[in-house]
Amino acid sequence: MQTLTIRADEALISQIVAISKALANTTNQKLIIDDGYADELNARADEALQGKGLIDEAQARKKLEAIKTEILSDVEAIRRGEFETISHDELKARVMQW
Repeated sequence: MQTLTIRADEALISQIVAISKALANTTNQKLIIDDGYADELNARADEALQGKGLIDEAQARKKLEAIKTEILSDVEAIRRGEFETISHDELKARVMQW
């Protein structure tokens, strides 16, 4: 048996899987499709069931209020003409550095 890794968008992958299953069925061959994404989702679901990564409501509200305060501060800076902006090209360049 051989292993093949395919990276593509979801629509193409689902078509490839359907064709592969049909071909394996008509040729009476064994086909194993290992979806690592499903494994990852199951692991994350297990963690969520255990309460990992959860924050309580008070923490969530505190973070939300901090974000809201920052946004309102930015709005006021924009109104005063003091808010520094960058061009779309500069934004793309900075993102590409990440």
